[in-house]
Amino acid sequence: MPARAPAVPGKRNHADSPRHNPPAALDAGGVGKVGWRTPLQVRRRGAMSGIEINKIVGAVLAALLLLLGIRFAVELATGPHGGAAPPVFVAAPAQGPEPEAERAAAAEAAPPLDLAGLIAAADPAEGARAFRSCGACHSTEADAKHRMGPNLWGVAGAPKAAREGFRYSAALAGLGGVWNDAALDAFLADPRGYAPSTKMAFAGIAEPERRAAVIAYLRTLADAPPGG
Repeated sequence: MPARAPAVPGKRNHADSPRHNPPAALDAGGVGKVGWRTPLQVRRRGAMSGIEINKIVGAVLAALLLLLGIRFAVELATGPHGGAAPPVFVAAPAQGPEPEAERAAAAEAAPPLDLAGLIAAADPAEGARAFRSCGACHSTEADAKHRMGPNLWGVAGAPKAAREGFRYSAALAGLGGVWNDAALDAFLADPRGYAPSTKMAFAGIAEPERRAAVIAYLRTLADAPPGG
């Protein structure tokens, strides 16, 4: 930049003329726009940028909260799946006859069972195979120890709940009588129905032919097979 001419007393310096030395343009902060900014101006502009970012983030969060609020209100009004299903009232089934009565009616309607004929035609070996599931609780050899259930050697024709050394449940101890073919068949068909509250966890054998085979096998567990 050329040096100014020295000032002459009483004469206006041509270099100081407003035309040759115009004032610098000022911005709103009173600072020249061209060339540089003060640290205060930089801090002000940074603070303004942070405020604008916070406003944008706040607006986005407010929009999300508004959407969630609308959705919650809709679900309260209509249910979570677009509409609450009306309650369904199911009428309780009519009370039928008691199970004991049903079994009695079925027994009366069924043809009489020829138990003696079924046992005579049964194969003891087939009954032994059917008895395998009972072997976990009952021993079958003579003089064998009791297991969870009593030893069944000689059970056919023997008095009920009379095996020495075994503690029977009250349900079986109070039956009385002997284990003849009819009693064995009824017990094998429905143990809990024959002796309510028995401790024996056995559902029973539904097929008469299979029960007859088991009875035929139990009759072999003796020195001399008993009569029916």
